[in-house]
Amino acid sequence: MSHHHWFGVECSMWSCFITPVSLISFISTLLCFFTFSPSLGPILSNNYSTLPRQSKVALDSLLASTTHALVVTPLTMYTLASGHMGTDRTVSDSTLGMVVMHTSFGYLVADTLLCLYEPGLRKVAILIHHATALIGIGMGIFNHGILMFFIVYRLISELSTPFLNTTILLYNFGATQWLLFKASACCTMVTFFVCRVLVVPWHWYEVFFCVSMPSPVLTASFKYCLCGIYLVFDLLNMFWFYSLVKASSRV
Repeated sequence: MSHHHWFGVECSMWSCFITPVSLISFISTLLCFFTFSPSLGPILSNNYSTLPRQSKVALDSLLASTTHALVVTPLTMYTLASGHMGTDRTVSDSTLGMVVMHTSFGYLVADTLLCLYEPGLRKVAILIHHATALIGIGMGIFNHGILMFFIVYRLISELSTPFLNTTILLYNFGATQWLLFKASACCTMVTFFVCRVLVVPWHWYEVFFCVSMPSPVLTASFKYCLCGIYLVFDLLNMFWFYSLVKASSRV
């Protein structure tokens, strides 16, 4: 049986996914959805109690999403800026990078289960996004940090998530005339465009440079997987940005 290591501790083939970090992330996501968010909703707005159940469920999912983004984004930026992952784009043994991947892995597993459990969260685009992300992150974890740079770098796009979720929350609470709503909507558009759309050419420059270089660890299957994952993410982000532009024109 294959074995992996987590902070120097040997683990079996499948238990490499179940670590303290991924478990904390998984449990925190469920607690946010089932406990913290339903308790905070009535405090934030009297409108919460009058919303239909489907709208409440959608809003309850925002807290976990925002928390994940607030944890992962600065950690990702620090990991990349500090040079913890080295210069090799194909593989890295960075502990910080692995923490980032396990944090997102735990969150994505929990949020995927919630999407399947709650009909109000069961959106095709979200399920495609989560499945693709789990494949990419799972590949990086299972194969000892292969393509870690591309997986971690991609998570910078979470910078737009807190602004987007704040905008959605204020919109549902009927606060579209507030300055906070307008500022949050503006920040959503800017961060989403910069982090998810504007960087697409640079993304693909890095991807093509990586897959064109001979590597003893980066097999053809890994190269195809990397290109496929990036293609799915970019198509989804283009679709979502188009939806944001349309929605902003109606507000």
